[in-house]
Amino acid sequence: MIINIGSFPGVVASWLLTYFGGRKIVLRPAECPSRRPREFGQRLSALLHDPLRFGMLWQMVYMTLS
Repeated sequence: MIINIGSFPGVVASWLLTYFGGRKIVLRPAECPSRRPREFGQRLSALLHDPLRFGMLWQMVYMTLS
């Protein structure tokens, strides 16, 4: 019980890191507003375009939840 409560800030931090990092990955290639991905499929494609960067972010969530 104490370990679960103590690890909660780490879980929250990993989710925030993944959210803001993924958002940065999606919007980074589209610095020009006319090329910004607008639909869900375009954003997902931009996120998975570089699996190394996405993997580093997703690893934080995976390791804290397993």
